[in-house]
Amino acid sequence: MGDRCALGRVRSTSRRTSTRRAFGLACACGLAMPVATAWGQFPQFTIQRIGLFDQEHTSATGTQEAVAVGFLNAMSASGTVIGQSSRYAGNTPIGQSAWVWNGSATLSIGLENPEHTDTDGTQNHRPLVQNARGQVIGSSARFTPSGDAIGGSLWTFDGVATHEIGLLGPEFTAPNGRRVNAYTNAFPPFLIRPINAAGHVIGFATRFSSSGSETGTSAWAWNGTTTQEIGLSGPGYGGTLTQPLGNLRYSVPRSQSDTGLVAGISARYAESGAYLGEDAWIWNGTVTQAIGLTGPQYTTSAGLGYQSPIDQNRAGQVAGQAARLSPTGEGLGDDVWVWNAGSVQQVGLTGPGYASGAGRQSSTIRLQNEAGQVVGESSRFAADGSSLGLDAWVWRNGVTQRVGLDGVDHNASTGFRESQVLAQSEAGLVAGVSNRYTPSGQGNGRDAWGWNGVQTQQIGLTGAAYTGSAGWQEVDFSLGVNAAGNVSGRSYRISGVDTRNGQDAWVWDGAITRQVGLVGGIYTGTGGHQESSVSISNAAGILAGRSMRITGVDGNLGRDTWYFDPSTGTSVPVIGSVRTSDNYANSTPWFLSENGFLMGTYSFFAGGVGVGENRSFIFRPDLGFADLGNLLSGTLAAGGWDSLSGFGWGSGWPTALGFGSVIGQPNNGGIFILGTIPSPGAAVVLGLAGLVATRRRRTRA
Repeated sequence: MGDRCALGRVRSTSRRTSTRRAFGLACACGLAMPVATAWGQFPQFTIQRIGLFDQEHTSATGTQEAVAVGFLNAMSASGTVIGQSSRYAGNTPIGQSAWVWNGSATLSIGLENPEHTDTDGTQNHRPLVQNARGQVIGSSARFTPSGDAIGGSLWTFDGVATHEIGLLGPEFTAPNGRRVNAYTNAFPPFLIRPINAAGHVIGFATRFSSSGSETGTSAWAWNGTTTQEIGLSGPGYGGTLTQPLGNLRYSVPRSQSDTGLVAGISARYAESGAYLGEDAWIWNGTVTQAIGLTGPQYTTSAGLGYQSPIDQNRAGQVAGQAARLSPTGEGLGDDVWVWNAGSVQQVGLTGPGYASGAGRQSSTIRLQNEAGQVVGESSRFAADGSSLGLDAWVWRNGVTQRVGLDGVDHNASTGFRESQVLAQSEAGLVAGVSNRYTPSGQGNGRDAWGWNGVQTQQIGLTGAAYTGSAGWQEVDFSLGVNAAGNVSGRSYRISGVDTRNGQDAWVWDGAITRQVGLVGGIYTGTGGHQESSVSISNAAGILAGRSMRITGVDGNLGRDTWYFDPSTGTSVPVIGSVRTSDNYANSTPWFLSENGFLMGTYSFFAGGVGVGENRSFIFRPDLGFADLGNLLSGTLAAGGWDSLSGFGWGSGWPTALGFGSVIGQPNNGGIFILGTIPSPGAAVVLGLAGLVATRRRRTRA
């Protein structure tokens, strides 16, 4: 077997079970792993194609196109899926239909009336985002009777019916009928919750003058029944510009909590209509209240000022920033504030070292967790006002504390240093990076660190393989902090002074750093080149990633998936098929369930030869590798599929969402829901398809 599978080349040793020996034999022969005996205890999978595929969504030549919509959000926690399907008149595309799969059927949703239909039958509907209960926000294009595009309508689907939402009065409708309502958007959507757990939606509507000119926006909130205009209004919040603009206003909601608190901004104006900046506000379901820091350092002599809510957690704590301004309007940095239950507190590092003699002071918020902990950075200044870099900080329980690495390698001879926060967990663990410097003050890479609530610890892989001849080290993060409190990343392998020679993956569990991934044999080049990366993790601390197969110095022979189990400290290779002529293999992990089942795709080489066919696999160390097609009830062809080529999402249901090649549709493919056939005595497998996607994302929770 040797390097064909490199089964004996994983970094950590572990007991080789009979399943793993069978797995090694299969990949050595260049064949897909047959269904292991252990998989016989599991019920078979079923596949259901989802989307709209009736005559309206099929071209004259049989083309059908459907896609799931919303990264991290296409499938909700309750198992609903949102997407869109192309519409056709003969072979002519006439827009898109929105749909939701509700667990048993695909339903067409959106505003499908004459107001949203062009003269040639075109309709453009798009689902935008959904909450955990499967309530959906979407948009539909609007048309005049003569076929002119006149903006878009926003709607929500509550599981039964589609409801138009937003502000629809004469102030929000141009003379030609144009109307534009939009939802508050950000990536990823859980940062702002445009639709919260209760199904409430926040958005804004474009305002129009009597001549049809746009005169700003109004913020609104939909409570499940009615749409209400919100935001700051009255003197100071409505411009009085002369025609053709008329009365100018500008309000936008930025976020909402699960309890219904909405944070946003409203523009301020002088009586002349001159713009005076923006104020932050909170709406509690009844009234709108201005929030933020007050004082002369935040307002110019002309009344200009800027307050902005940046983040809000589910409980309604809002973190934001206030611009510091000189009396004449010169920007002097930003201060961070936190609003909680009616009170505002400034946070961040202040005092000597964090303020210049000219009044400059600046802090930036990075993240806020559900427990109310806020992290960010503050600028450092020398006595003459020159910059000395950034210090990272954590604010919790009313106190700001500096964090980050502060050793001799992380302070330049000039006094310059720079630390940044990149991630934090709900339990309060914080991770970031600090720049490295040579004794003469030159940049020398950067190190990663973790703060466990008590102290800052350097994390990542260090040592000779990761350190250049002049001390250069370079570390990056992969996933941030996961629910298990683990931080994963990569340390670059360095040759010479600062030349990269690949990268090794690692995980820090709050105490120690462990190398993960596959090394040695086919995973290490003749000059020491290695490349491993972390792709996904789950709440149990299990990781999956990819390691490059190498020939010669750094020749690429594909990448193998690996599976790291923290209970054994072992990275296990996941290989389904190898091309025998050159040892090429390739696989990609797509998602990992909370009970440890890994699903992904791999290249299958029939007889160990050919260009390879894209197939899907499922794996767990105690069960081994299985081609998903071999676990299906019936054959792929019987279900209308040529092959399964990938997975995108999972939910708490016994379902997984994926995509593949449909017979007769090789270029367009289709979307499927994977489920299981219940069988007596097979309760052990009910978690098998209860897959919870842990795709790469910015980690807040």
